[in-house]
Amino acid sequence: MEESSAMDRERLTAEMAFRDSSIVIKIRRRLPDFVQSVNLKYVKLGLRYADSPAAVYLILPLVVLATAYVLSSDLIPSIKSRLAIDLATGAAAVGVVALFQTVYYLKRPRPVYLIEFACYKPDDEHKISKEGFLEMSESTGSFNGESLDFQTKITTRSGLGDETYLPPGIQARPPRLCMAEARREAEAVMFGCLDALFAAAGVDPRRDVRILVVNCSLFNPTPSLASMIVNHYRMREDIKSFNLGGWGAARG
Repeated sequence: MEESSAMDRERLTAEMAFRDSSIVIKIRRRLPDFVQSVNLKYVKLGLRYADSPAAVYLILPLVVLATAYVLSSDLIPSIKSRLAIDLATGAAAVGVVALFQTVYYLKRPRPVYLIEFACYKPDDEHKISKEGFLEMSESTGSFNGESLDFQTKITTRSGLGDETYLPPGIQARPPRLCMAEARREAEAVMFGCLDALFAAAGVDPRRDVRILVVNCSLFNPTPSLASMIVNHYRMREDIKSFNLGGWGAARG
C-alpha cells in the first residue's frame, strides 16, 4: 500500500509484460492530472478576464506603442527587402483578423441593465420590538434557558431595531407553523414587490414579461413560486420561467 501511494504521488505507472522465461516491468511517468491539481474555476475566471473589453482596451495601447516602435526603427526596410507579400496572402491575413474580431464580438458578454427595483414593506401591524420577540420566544415553551440566552445575544448584536417585521404566522400565539402560512407569507412578499415594480417601471406583466427568474433558498413548494407568479399575473403562455432553490441568497 505504501509503494502504491508513493507511485501515485510521483504520477508513476507500472506495465508488466510476460515473456517465455522472464517478466519485463516498465515504469512510466503519467501526465499530470490537471483536473485534480488545478481549480478549473480560477482558469475559467482568468479566461473571462482575458476576454473582457477591459483587457482589450489595456492591450490596444501596447499594440500601438509596439507598432510605432517598429515603424520608427530600421526593421521595416529589412523586412521589405526579405519578404514579398502578394495580394492573396494579405487578403488571408485580413480574413483571419476579421474572423477573430467576429468571434470576439459574438462571444462577448451582453450588458444587463437594472431598470427598476422594488422592496416589500409590510404593514405596521407586523412590527415587533426586540423585547416583544424575546417574550414571544419564551412564551412558546419550545426553548430552554440556554437557547433563550443565545437568542438574546443574537438579537442584541444583530443590529435589528424595534421596528423589525415578522410574518403573522410567527407572531401568532401559538405560532402557526404550516405550509399554508408559509405560502401566504411568500405571496405577500412576492406580489407586494412585483406590484410596486410593475407600477414604477410601467410594465404590463401580461404582455411585456418574457423571462421570469425566482430564487428562494429554503421555501420551495409545489407548485413552484415561479408558477404562482405566472398564474397570479396571467403572464404570457410562452414565458420562460426559472425557479431556483437551495442556492443561497447570494445567487440572486
